[in-house]
Amino acid sequence: MKIKHAIIAFFTTTLAFFVSCSGGGGGGGGRDNPPSATIAVTIAPKSIDINSGETQQFTATVTGTNDQRVTWSLVENGTGATLSQNGLYTAPTVSGTYHIKVVSVANASKSDTATVNVTVPRGLNYTDPTSGYGFRFVKNTALTTKTHLVLDLVATQQSSQCAGFAITVSHDSANAVSWAKVSPTDKSMVQNGAVFSIGAEQTGLMATTSGTQIKAIVSQKGVGDLKNLNNGVLASIALDIKDGATPCTIPLTVEKFEIINGNRTITSISTGSVRFGTLTIN
Repeated sequence: MKIKHAIIAFFTTTLAFFVSCSGGGGGGGGRDNPPSATIAVTIAPKSIDINSGETQQFTATVTGTNDQRVTWSLVENGTGATLSQNGLYTAPTVSGTYHIKVVSVANASKSDTATVNVTVPRGLNYTDPTSGYGFRFVKNTALTTKTHLVLDLVATQQSSQCAGFAITVSHDSANAVSWAKVSPTDKSMVQNGAVFSIGAEQTGLMATTSGTQIKAIVSQKGVGDLKNLNNGVLASIALDIKDGATPCTIPLTVEKFEIINGNRTITSISTGSVRFGTLTIN
C-alpha cells in the first residue's frame, strides 16, 4: 500500500510541474517575443527648385532603430553636382531634374529619395567695344554680376576740358532688361566717376529714366574748375536682367551727348563718337 501511495504522489508532482511550465494552458502568450520594429528612412526636403551652383542642406531621419547612420549618394552621376556625407548638396551647372538617395546603415534595403529641379538662370554678357573711339562704355568687372551689368563711360584720345556732360542712352528690350542703380544705396540712377567733383550734396548729379531710356547729367561743382576728360571714368550706369528674359542681343544706343563748357554753355558731340560693346542674354 505504501508503494502505491508513493507512485500516486510521484505522478501528481510530475503533472503539477508540467502544468506550471506550460503556463496553465492559457494560450502560450508568455512564450512569444514582441515583433521587431520596422526600420524606415525619411529624407527632407523631398523636392526642391534650385539654381545652378547653389547649395541645399538635406537631412535624413531613421526610425525603428537607434542607429541613425545613413549613406548619401547621387542617383545621376557625372553631372557636376556634389553631395557630402552630411547631406550638403551643390547643384550642377546644367539644368535638369536630378535625384538624391539616402540609405540606412542598419538596413541597406531601407532608403528614400529626393528630387532636385535645377535651373540655370539667364545672365547678362557684355563685350567691350574696340579702342580708338572718343568715348566708350566698358564693363566694370568689379561691380558686375550675372544679373547686374555696370558700364563705365571713359574717354579715349580726348584731351579737351569741360565742366561736365549730359548723355541720353536707350536700349530696345523692355521685356529683357531695365535701368538700375549702380549700387542699391545710390541716390541717383547714375554714379559719378573719378573725374568730376560734384560736392557732398551731389547737386551736380542727376538722372531720370523713362521706359527704355535714361538721361544723365554729371557736372563739376564750381564753374571755373575744368576737368580733363582723359583722366578716368566719367560716370557709371547699370542694367538689371528681368525675370523671364529669353536669350537675345540687346542694342544700346546713344541718342544725345553734350559737353558742358566752363561758362555753362553746351556743345553737342556726335553720338557716333560714343561706342557701346555687345550686350547679350544667354
